[in-house]
Amino acid sequence: MIVPVTFHLYYVGYGQPGNPDYLNTLKNIFVSTHPDTLRAASRQAAALMIQDIPQVMDVEGLDTAILMAVPLIQVGHVQLATRV
Repeated sequence: MIVPVTFHLYYVGYGQPGNPDYLNTLKNIFVSTHPDTLRAASRQAAALMIQDIPQVMDVEGLDTAILMAVPLIQVGHVQLATRV
């Protein structure tokens, strides 16, 4: 089965113009990010998905879809599920 994949922005480096810095915030690698900051980053990610999903479904010709957003972090050579 072929599963279409899409993304909104290229990751060009934290703090760089046009970079999705909210992804770094959502990684919360050291579990030290303030909950309000995590909520704001989560709202930003959700808003982009709400904006993009109808467009992707239109391009792919889909009436219904199952969607999954899986942010992951990589520390060294170990991949861990994101903590939010």
